[in-house]
Amino acid sequence: MDNRRQLSQSLALGILLAVSGGMLDAYTFLCRGGMFATAETGNLVMLGISAAGGDYRRAAFYVLSVAAFTCGIFTAEMMKRLDLTMLHWRQWVLLIECVLVLGVSFMPENWDLAVCLMVSYVSAIQLETFRKFQGRKGATTMCTGNLRSASELVYKKVFQGGEAGAHVYWLLIGSFVVGATISASIAPRFGERSSLFACIPLGAAFGLMFLKSDVFSDRME
Repeated sequence: MDNRRQLSQSLALGILLAVSGGMLDAYTFLCRGGMFATAETGNLVMLGISAAGGDYRRAAFYVLSVAAFTCGIFTAEMMKRLDLTMLHWRQWVLLIECVLVLGVSFMPENWDLAVCLMVSYVSAIQLETFRKFQGRKGATTMCTGNLRSASELVYKKVFQGGEAGAHVYWLLIGSFVVGATISASIAPRFGERSSLFACIPLGAAFGLMFLKSDVFSDRME
């Protein structure tokens, strides 16, 4: 397996990305109108609630959020197939994320809806690009699937003598919570600029992919 592909599936990188995912989700909720933008389940629920209440303008926003998320998935799929030079395509994804998150931090308060759409787009790119850690499928922008997988593995290990591996999901979940905690701590002071701090784990993840894969104990097959 290509060195950078191995690193893209390392648990260390997953932890960094989960921290950034938690930071951005808390950021949009605390600083950008009380919205969760890194996963679309809540937006789909709010779409139905808004439509039922006749608030079609609000419903239109949630439709746009889903569309932005879909565009992010499309972007990641297209980048896989591009003949990119200098950097691995996954590193280009991280650079794009950093640039967009930087842009978000300088958008004024009356641009909150645009910010949430951009974060939805960024989150979808990350979710589609980084999908496996230590050989297990996981997510770094949401926790429901990780929680299900962790619980399933714990059950199988305790009651059926199954394989280990739940730690991968617990670490992703914990890292996401840590990211949300960081955002909650800095939001009162930095407000809309808080998203700048999400570039720190993203930048660290970008740099991590330049290292040799044999520095990790969780090398991939």
